[in-house]
Amino acid sequence: MSEAGTASPAPTRRVTNLPFLVGILGLLACALSPIVIGLLPGALGVRTAIDARRIGFRGWVLYSGLSLSAIGLAASVLSAILWGGSLATILLSRDVEREAVVWRGREIANFSLQVDDHEVFEYAQFRREHPDHRLALHFWSSEFAPCQASVANAAEAARGVDSLTLIGIAPEDSPESARAFLGTDAIGMRTAFGAQRLPSPLDTAGARPTTVIIHPCGKIELVLLGVRNREELRRVYLGEGLAP
Repeated sequence: MSEAGTASPAPTRRVTNLPFLVGILGLLACALSPIVIGLLPGALGVRTAIDARRIGFRGWVLYSGLSLSAIGLAASVLSAILWGGSLATILLSRDVEREAVVWRGREIANFSLQVDDHEVFEYAQFRREHPDHRLALHFWSSEFAPCQASVANAAEAARGVDSLTLIGIAPEDSPESARAFLGTDAIGMRTAFGAQRLPSPLDTAGARPTTVIIHPCGKIELVLLGVRNREELRRVYLGEGLAP
């Protein structure tokens, strides 16, 4: 059989522009990757490049297009993950904020806390002994860096406010981890460490930091999410502008 008869068939004219098509798809994939839709041209570019190579195409245009398509595809996947994480964070934040609003006015059932490993705080007894005191519960965790500032602000703002009792609640921490996180003398408040049995809705407080203000009448007066400055906290502790 002649040499001409055994040679691979040359690409037809209808597909001679495949390398340039791959290049265009690769550029589109990279350009559109920040908004995720680069997934489609990226996948098409990779597939087209593979098919073009199988039928005999070679050259820098083809390989450059293949590389750009692969990069755009990977970048689009990464963007999808980042956008998905951001969306989940936003939705979660909105859910938490809605819960904080719904909590206002809820009456709190009696509960007790093991404070500082040796003292028991009994809410019913607290209300009998301090009928005009607000109770501030500050939820925090060493797993979240902003809690370091929130604990310091909460404790400092409470100094000199005689009509307020402040208790920290750190369900994920022990006294040892708290000292490592805040420093030996940085807690500045009575704190309940570890798992505590709390009444509804306090038992669903998942955001850290969160400050819950309970009016002397036994109802939640305000819920503050995130780190708040000392001036704002002090006004809240004094009950300025608040109503049960």
